[in-house]
Order: sequence, then C-alpha cells, then structure tokens
Amino acid sequence: RWFDGFSARRDSSRTLQRVQASVSRMQPDTLEYENPRYCLSPRMYERFFERFFADCGERKIGEVVLGEVGRYLNSDFSQKEPINREQTAARLAQLLGAQKDRLKLSFDGANAYVLPYAAAVTDLGMTHSGYAGETAAVPFVQMVLSGSVAYSSAPINLKADKQTELLRCIASGTSPTYLLAYKNVDRLKQSAYSYYYAVDFEYLRERALEGYTYVADALAAEGSRLVAHEVLADGVTVSTFENGAEIAVNCNRTAYAQGAIRVEAQSYTVLQKEHTDGQ
Repeated sequence: RWFDGFSARRDSSRTLQRVQASVSRMQPDTLEYENPRYCLSPRMYERFFERFFADCGERKIGEVVLGEVGRYLNSDFSQKEPINREQTAARLAQLLGAQKDRLKLSFDGANAYVLPYAAAVTDLGMTHSGYAGETAAVPFVQMVLSGSVAYSSAPINLKADKQTELLRCIASGTSPTYLLAYKNVDRLKQSAYSYYYAVDFEYLRERALEGYTYVADALAAEGSRLVAHEVLADGVTVSTFENGAEIAVNCNRTAYAQGAIRVEAQSYTVLQKEHTDGQ
C-alpha cells in the first residue's frame, strides 16, 4: 500500500523474464489464486532486517517468529545486481547470525541455512513428497533437531486426517500445532484468508486440548532425543529414543501384529525393551 515503506518496483525480485517475482496461494473455496504477493529482493534484506530488529529492540521483544524466511530462498535476476540463491543464503546467515545472541529466532518449515540460528521450527513436514520411488517417510529432520531445537507440526486442524497427523507427531517426537481464531471466523470466507476454513476456537478448543494431551501422554515415556526410526510395514513404524524407550505407531485402518508387537488400528503402543531386542 502507499507509504508503507515497500516499493514493488524498487524492492521486489526479478524473474528470468525481468518481471517482478511473486507468489500466490490457491483459495480452496473458489479454486482461484489469491492476489499475488511480491518476493522481496535479497538486495533489500539488510535494510528491512535492520528496521525490523531495531523496532524489536525498542519494544524489548526477546523472541521473534520470522516465518517464511526459513521457507523461501529468493534469487534476483535484475540486470543491475543479479543475486543467486547461494548468495542469498550467505546474506541471510550473516544477518541472522548478528541477532542470534540477542533474540530467540523461530522459522516455518526451516531449510538448512537457518537451522544454526533457530531456537524453534514450526510447520515441520512429517511426510515425504510423494514422488515415484519414495516408499516411506523418514523423520530425518526431526532426528537432527531432536534435543537441540524445539519443533512443531503444521496445524492439525487444517489436515484431512487428524488422527493420522497426531500419530505422525508421536512417531517423530513432534509437538502438535493448532491454528485458531477467536472471533469473526465467518468473515474469513470472504477474504484472502479463506484457506483458514476450520479455525473456530469455541468449536475446536476441546479437540485441540485432546490432541495435545494424546501426544504428550504418548511421548511422556521417551523424555530424550529421537535416535532411530524403523518401518515395520506400510503405515507401521517403531521410533527409538536415546533413553531406550520405543514407540510403535500404526496409521492403518487395521490392527498390526507381528511377533511380540501388536498395535491397534490408528493407534500406538509403548514397547518393552526386551520385546524388540534382536529384531
């Protein structure tokens, strides 16, 4: 908007065709794309970061969620000052490193270049991309972060199969997240935020509490880093933690039984250590 400090012509990235780069999200109710959002040029990162963090200092803010800084890595193909993504990552590392000792920084779905500066990571994926040849999802990122950086899932209430998402949280040691709105939820339908279609606080409050409790009770036995993840069958996994605790998760609609391991459909069980020795 006018006078908000951002100029699309001056501050946005350029594509290979030299046009202003943008991203857009599809609206689930109309299947049309929302108005595009401009991609900020890496040339402007230092200017915007300095203004933003200076404001945080004045307000005595100690923790900042930088969101999509950890998800999007922009290039800029402007003729005057082209910047590739590797150079952008280096700029971000320098800017974030300057704030690491002063602020706790959190990122959405963080890529590797921001992990050294992250106190927490949100919206972390728990499945694979679904490409041909991928047979199972492995919580590799969670094993890397476990015990060092707090991490949480994408909003459970915006997923089609909420029970499966909670089980994936258990299998990967991930804290569940819910995205809620307290008032005027009906107005979202007529706005650019219609993809928040199931966020009513009054309706979801008890369900969210149940979800948190369900995952917390399951992970109470682990209390340490996630160190191993084994796929027993399609939809059935065993996660091992540093203290020796093991949790079997069954995301299928039918019960699983093999040897000493038995898990009900869409459920989990905490295994006794002697049951899995030698498997």
